[in-house]
Amino acid sequence: MDAKIIIFDEPYANLDYPGVMQVNSLFKKLIVDGKTVLILTHELEKCLALASRFIVLCKGKIVFDGLPKDALELDLGLWGIHHPLKNEAHNLRDLLW
Repeated sequence: MDAKIIIFDEPYANLDYPGVMQVNSLFKKLIVDGKTVLILTHELEKCLALASRFIVLCKGKIVFDGLPKDALELDLGLWGIHHPLKNEAHNLRDLLW
């Protein structure tokens, strides 16, 4: 199969760290090979650095469509999204989402 666009739905589900790294290596290779890779996930911290575009859907509507770096300046919590850079852990309870 030589698809130009490949969609991955929750590709990080139940993966440990080595599994995440293996999946991200695959994504990098596909991107270098000229493929369009769509990653549908709630786990932004695992893939946002790979993204060239970031789209947020809320209740079936696009509420953000832009660059990942611009999305990090938003209050993603408004749409129920855990912001990967905003939670400083001071104790174990702070690590819970």
